[in-house]
Amino acid sequence: RVGTVGPVSASLVATIPGPVPRTATVTLYRDLDRVDVADQVNALVTAPYLYRFGFNLAQPDTWHEEVGAVIHAKLAPDGHYSARGINARYDWQTLNHFVDMMDGGGARGITL
Repeated sequence: RVGTVGPVSASLVATIPGPVPRTATVTLYRDLDRVDVADQVNALVTAPYLYRFGFNLAQPDTWHEEVGAVIHAKLAPDGHYSARGINARYDWQTLNHFVDMMDGGGARGITL
């Protein structure tokens, strides 16, 4: 459904049912390369559930918060992850309060 419409922005609201009911709001802005996405969980979550938003970024370069520090999600020496990688999983990352991803060329990106 259409949420709010004004002279500068417009919002679309989707109510998603299921095991974890939630409401997603996408806001578009006139004359800005910006999109805001708000995703609100509307029920008590008692078990782990996964859902995702996909972004079309070629070879994303990622910075994210990992237990209180903002780190570069690349192997050392280019990033903060151990190059040894013994018993490490780099296919999942803890995003906590901050994540910034830019495509390989730095032309597009997303900050959550």
